[in-house]
Amino acid sequence: MNHYPSNVKEKLNSIILSMAEHHWLFSKNPGHDFTRQHLGKLSFYDTMRLIISMGKGSTNDEIMDYFDLDPDLIPSQSAFCQRRRQISLSAFEYLFSEFSSSFPSTTDKFKDHCILACDGCHVVYATNSDIIEDYNKPRLIDYKGYNHMHLKETGWQQ
Repeated sequence: MNHYPSNVKEKLNSIILSMAEHHWLFSKNPGHDFTRQHLGKLSFYDTMRLIISMGKGSTNDEIMDYFDLDPDLIPSQSAFCQRRRQISLSAFEYLFSEFSSSFPSTTDKFKDHCILACDGCHVVYATNSDIIEDYNKPRLIDYKGYNHMHLKETGWQQ
């Protein structure tokens, strides 16, 4: 059985946990932000994980999904937005750098970035009806078509 996906997720979580132990280094107002983590519902760790795991749902839906619909754990959207504002941009830069450097440079690259996983999603890009192999015609007359490529584990597929 391939344990690589769980190893990747474990590495990501361990980096975020380490960052949470030193959250003041990644806060906009060190000594103030995240100082009362034990009193609130959103720790630095949960805020970071929630931000990077969010999909295309509404903020409330994503928060509820993250906390498995447990009403005792679910923070308000306002609380999430306040916590999100407390995290500095350098936190995400650090996370990206640490996470990327945790894996061998022998993995496939795309535009000089390491590709660790592809989840089978569709990536929509600039519409060009001349590229017929990945152009999707609109179902309704007043709508535009679109181009997309499908990401899968073995590479790009148009």
